[in-house]
Amino acid sequence: NAILGLYKGELDLDVDDPEWERQLEALQNMQDQTFISALSRLEAYAHDKMLLKLTSKTTLDFENLMSPGNITIFSVPKADLGENLARLIASTIVMKLWFEILARARMNKPRTPVFLIIDEFQFVADLPIIDTILSEARKYGLHLVIAHQHTKQIPEQLLQSVMSNCAVKVAFQVGGSDIKKLATMDASFADSLAKALTGLTIGKAVVKLTARPGEQQPPPVVVQMDYIPHEVRRANIYTYTFDPGEPSTQDLKGLLNPVLKYIEPAKPLELFALYILYKEKSLAIADLATRLGASRGDVDDAVNSLAGRGFVEVYREGNKKIVRYVKGLFSGLRRVAPSEEGYRLAKRVLLYYAKRGYVVAPARQDPGLSSRPDLVAVSVDKSTWRPIYSKSIAVEVESCNEVETHPEQVARNWVKESVRDFVEVHTWTWDKCYGRLREIYERASVDKSRVKIFSVKIPVEKLVKEVSIKPAEASSVALSEKPALLPSAAAIRPAPVAQTQFEATCSSGRVALTLSSGRVVCVPANLVVVLKMFMDKGYRVEATRTRIVVYDERGEEVFSSSL
Repeated sequence: NAILGLYKGELDLDVDDPEWERQLEALQNMQDQTFISALSRLEAYAHDKMLLKLTSKTTLDFENLMSPGNITIFSVPKADLGENLARLIASTIVMKLWFEILARARMNKPRTPVFLIIDEFQFVADLPIIDTILSEARKYGLHLVIAHQHTKQIPEQLLQSVMSNCAVKVAFQVGGSDIKKLATMDASFADSLAKALTGLTIGKAVVKLTARPGEQQPPPVVVQMDYIPHEVRRANIYTYTFDPGEPSTQDLKGLLNPVLKYIEPAKPLELFALYILYKEKSLAIADLATRLGASRGDVDDAVNSLAGRGFVEVYREGNKKIVRYVKGLFSGLRRVAPSEEGYRLAKRVLLYYAKRGYVVAPARQDPGLSSRPDLVAVSVDKSTWRPIYSKSIAVEVESCNEVETHPEQVARNWVKESVRDFVEVHTWTWDKCYGRLREIYERASVDKSRVKIFSVKIPVEKLVKEVSIKPAEASSVALSEKPALLPSAAAIRPAPVAQTQFEATCSSGRVALTLSSGRVVCVPANLVVVLKMFMDKGYRVEATRTRIVVYDERGEEVFSSSL
């Protein structure tokens, strides 16, 4: 599943490494038939019961295996496992040992010499890392003894690396092209080497030693190998000490990328297209591509996917292809914010993050999760449309009722197990109960560089509703649809503007209003309560000759009325 997820682009491991990016791109650009062929070599790891048991988890402590005096033998019989599986297991062991050797060096541990003896070396010869091991192993305290039957079993480039990096070379009976290749071990003795290799009998070998720097190169020599009688000792070698037991099932996507425990893989281009269409109602697809800064082909794919789920409608107006928003931007919010107050708050919070370039998704309600945030906000690299999961934010949405009646749960959300998977934790509530949230926050023992609190101002529509303006009285009032959201914890309580004062009535049906500039204007009496509520909540009120306008702390117009 993890490999399929990487191939389909559904799993992003957030690895900031050029080589990883290159290999991942090569994997994702692989033709389906080639990918299936490669994947079939790994299939037995998931379906063969014996192999699954052997490889699903490790009971081997490689650090202990590398301790002085230990001898460990790995039996990888091709006859029992098949050639493909034997290759895979042997390669896994070599790579694991190499990574342990590197880890030992990084931690400045003693570089006790470790001898890795690989019979049938061709089984691991296709590992890209082998060339690196051959050239660098000695300085890390790893020494290789490798054996194989003939030179054509390994790639030509790797053979050159073997000939250059192995200080001791031993050649038994060989023939054909091998004689010609092995004669180049020492150019000074090429002719005599070729002759000696041709005349080798059973038990004899040509040995070529490489001298240390500054020493004279010794000539190749022919030696007679001593025969050691074979003794059957298998019964004394096998052990059940490392039996891994039965394999367990794990969510590999969640294990490799913890954020994916809580949400499905993000599709940023689709989500941003949906957000823009929600704001604009409808757009020509060419204009949508321009707004997104994405290629027309990618936007077409995103729109087709959204249309297939019923989130947008696509139709034509003349020669233009138009996309209209239908639904979907707030899908799943009811699950995490079931109350009407909580749902309205969650919608405002989602729009806040979307405007700032985050993909926002409700956390999945999986009973297997011990804890979860309400929402997850994932940063996006818009140059590649790639989610940056390592910068994901856990978002908690707390209604005023929750803040007032369950303060202990609000505080618990800042320290629960799931918070460790996120770079920050943000808690949101309405502005009118922010003071209470602030009290809980200041008393809590949490890392305040990671845990932050925010508030959303009560929507303008709700303010007007609260003062019960009659429809006839409100006919000249224009309401902005822009939500007044606070941009940061520091701005949650903006410094109060110069106080606007109400004075005596100007004339029948009007009241004098003194602006911060000192200018007095007369406003309709039916607007007095509305304007007073705006000013109490820190909004700025200004007037022209014909209109009175209310601005939020960002300078955006949220309310206006004619004078």
